[in-house]
Amino acid sequence: MRIVLVLFAFGCGEKEPSDAPDEPPVVDTDTEPAPAQTEDTGGGGLAEALLEPPTGITEPCWAWELADVGDDDEVDATTLEYYLPDTLQRTWYQWDSGPDGESDTHISNTYDAAGNLVSYWIDVTSDQDPELEWEYAYDADNLRTRYAEDSNGDGVWDLSAAYTYIDGLRAGYELDEGDDGTVEMWFTYTRDAEGRALSITGDRGNDGTIEERYTYEYTDPTSDDVTLTWDDGNDGSVEETWIYDYEGEQLVHYENEDLEGNWVQDYTYTEEGSDYASYTSEHTLPDGAVDVRSTYTFEYEAPGRRTLEVTETDTYGDGTVDTTEVETTEWFCP
Repeated sequence: MRIVLVLFAFGCGEKEPSDAPDEPPVVDTDTEPAPAQTEDTGGGGLAEALLEPPTGITEPCWAWELADVGDDDEVDATTLEYYLPDTLQRTWYQWDSGPDGESDTHISNTYDAAGNLVSYWIDVTSDQDPELEWEYAYDADNLRTRYAEDSNGDGVWDLSAAYTYIDGLRAGYELDEGDDGTVEMWFTYTRDAEGRALSITGDRGNDGTIEERYTYEYTDPTSDDVTLTWDDGNDGSVEETWIYDYEGEQLVHYENEDLEGNWVQDYTYTEEGSDYASYTSEHTLPDGAVDVRSTYTFEYEAPGRRTLEVTETDTYGDGTVDTTEVETTEWFCP
């Protein structure tokens, strides 16, 4: 059962210095559909007909993204995004594949005065009626105290989590299926003297039996470099492993191995250190054969404002680039 991983990712509002990242990078770190445009302008410049955001989206900072899949100077998709100008936190996202001028996906984010994410929804049917929705709550110290999700867009929370802390570090959380006040699952942290997580144990039936265990092993007593393992069943076997290596606060190497193979990713950063300059991603099958390999490179006009992303993908792991995707972004901010 993997539900704890989803909640572990979304649930960690604060970044605990020595824990694994709140949401581990995966092969598609951008996590957004390929950008696009309403009218083919040959891959350059702002589209003549902008996708219209809904009433109430008034942030003065916005970005227009064009995706050219195949690097053939043809625009294959467009994205329109709105951001808070001071923090570059995204408030609105809409994506048009084709492009045909009709949005295919909408995403909305809202934040509180402290900049914490308080709601997030996704509409994949273009009617701005969410199919997926999440909400979050925080205490006076900006520590996340509640998470809830509606997984089918019916307006009813299907799952919620309540978090507890000791000295500002997460001590545990309880999961409530149906958000009806009944705890079905709970998880507890143990930590070392430095506050680093050592383990997370979970009781999936709230019956006093530990069925799930995450174990952290650090490279040395002061390092954040860590290997995280998942034991599903608490029987001593390891079903999945993650490796995180850092240089300072920057993640430079990541691995994720399960029964289907191993993802390996390596990262470089801009001089300012706040954005990726490039990263590589490779997946190896259990027999050791590489089945896909990708290289991503980025350019920025200012920290957080990416203007170019080039993705080269070797689909079969034979050393030949099979697909090149070029995404260009124009920013319109104060």
